[in-house]
Amino acid sequence: MPRGALHAARRGPARARRRHGLGDPRDRRREARRARGRRRRCRSARRRGGGGERGAQRHAGGGPPGIGRGRRRRVRPRAREPRRPRSPRDGVAPPGARRAGGPARRRGDRAGRGGGGARRVRASWPSPGRARGARRLGPAGADRVTHRFFVDEEIAEHPVLRGPQAHQIANVLRLRANEVITLVRDGIEAKVQLREVTGEEVRGRVIGRCPAETEPPFRLTLALPLLKGDHDEEVVEAVTQLGVHTIVPFVSARSVARSLTSAKRERWRRIARESAETARRGRVPVIAEPRDWRALFDVLDPGALVAWEAEPLVSLRDVVARGDASLVIGPEGGLGSDEIAFAREKGARTVSLGPRNLRSETAAIAAVAEAVAALEGLARPGVGGDR
Repeated sequence: MPRGALHAARRGPARARRRHGLGDPRDRRREARRARGRRRRCRSARRRGGGGERGAQRHAGGGPPGIGRGRRRRVRPRAREPRRPRSPRDGVAPPGARRAGGPARRRGDRAGRGGGGARRVRASWPSPGRARGARRLGPAGADRVTHRFFVDEEIAEHPVLRGPQAHQIANVLRLRANEVITLVRDGIEAKVQLREVTGEEVRGRVIGRCPAETEPPFRLTLALPLLKGDHDEEVVEAVTQLGVHTIVPFVSARSVARSLTSAKRERWRRIARESAETARRGRVPVIAEPRDWRALFDVLDPGALVAWEAEPLVSLRDVVARGDASLVIGPEGGLGSDEIAFAREKGARTVSLGPRNLRSETAAIAAVAEAVAALEGLARPGVGGDR
């Protein structure tokens, strides 16, 4: 190897770094350490009050008057004038005003400094920045919304509930003594104050009776075909909330479901009972015995309205008259022409629910809703007339 070749190889990268303005990595690390040391010394000098030009002026005794000259002076606090609160008619109270009264405070104020001679300002409205504490709901009164229960027997002056109703009151709703519930039977509501509550038995005392105001002033009967699956149960729940008085299940020539078992009929009754409690009604709809098409019109009101998709002219809302009414809805397969002819012989009228074909469960709910709205409008004093 020629003499000086290794030294020249080392100088080559150094020349390139100098040409591009880059120093040696060791030099850059050394300069970074020096800069960190300078920043550390400046921070410590500022803490002691001697850093920078202003610190030098303080130590030298120069600088403008009032600047501390080597030591910090403590600022003497002075009394603050309390903020003037606005009147309630001008809007909400100032953000700093306290609810119980007292001068408005800012962040950093202390109780023992500066505010001793200030007059306390009483404010009777709450501050918008501080929420009021939640109030616990007291026991339900006779004029408040209460839980409702239908009973099968006459409501005595000291009623006693047992079985599922006692379990629901004590364990599900967790009601306690002195709370109020409502017992309902045949359109009469009785407010009952609870005396003894256990999971097996609930005793109370009647504190008031009145007729149910939510019960419609007419009787609407729905002839409902047996539907497959649980579609008929959905109809029972919906029409009960709408105000139907009686539900008559029936079977026709094109019905898919052909029988109603006793267990399913009992389930219909339970659904109707729960829906009536939800809607705060005064009666539970009657679930009648299943009938066939020939015997159906014997239990319906005269002039029953049969919803038929082939009726082009007569609308349901045009023929609803004041008083009780009966509606008939066809099954999934529809009603045949011979069945419509038999219904007309019995005095029934065919009506239309609109230009679109509806499923049986949809048609039943829509027809009941339209009929209830029309009958309630006719039942108002001075509205409509006998048709």
